[in-house]
Amino acid sequence: MTNCPVLASALSLALFTGSALAQPEVKPQRDQRPLPAERVPQPPNPAKPTTPTDNPAAPAKPLPFPGPEHAKLAKLAGDWTFAATFRQTPGAEPQTQAGSAKLTVVLGGRFVSEEDTGDFMGRPFSNLRVWGYNNGTKRYEAMWAYTGSTSMVMLVGASDDGGKTIVYEGTFEPEAGTPSKMKITLKTVDDDHFTLRFEQAIYDAASGAVFEATYTRKK
Repeated sequence: MTNCPVLASALSLALFTGSALAQPEVKPQRDQRPLPAERVPQPPNPAKPTTPTDNPAAPAKPLPFPGPEHAKLAKLAGDWTFAATFRQTPGAEPQTQAGSAKLTVVLGGRFVSEEDTGDFMGRPFSNLRVWGYNNGTKRYEAMWAYTGSTSMVMLVGASDDGGKTIVYEGTFEPEAGTPSKMKITLKTVDDDHFTLRFEQAIYDAASGAVFEATYTRKK
């Protein structure tokens, strides 16, 4: 019986230890207080799309819309008559020419189309011309064609007085291997008159044909 108190103490210790080991783990309480604004996680900023204006060094793309140069050309729209002289060479006797012209603004104000009809040396003729301004190159451009040839004349020009006077240059090649340079000056006199001068240099600046026409708006 002397062992009973010892056995009871051992059993009590075992029970206490087992019950302590069986207790669930107590986790520390999470702080539920709101975080300060500077510590609140923020979503990443979306990438901003880049545009030509974001980079000052990037050249601006030319706009495909009519500008002041096109508006100036558009003032030529209407019905006209013209009287012209033509010299085969600068010192030759002039030949006269007369006809009518219709100028129309086309393609939303981007170009002016010109159609001429008349008689030259007793024979009927027709011209087709397209006048425009290239926003990309900042140069005036034109195309000429007429019933006396199947070739087209492509012209590039510039103005020093805001579009009142435009000087074009181009090359005309009616046959292979026979190109000739041309200089064409389009000058607006007023709202009802403009002139056109055509100089063709076959061998040198003084050897080609000269054509001069004065246009008068029909009333």
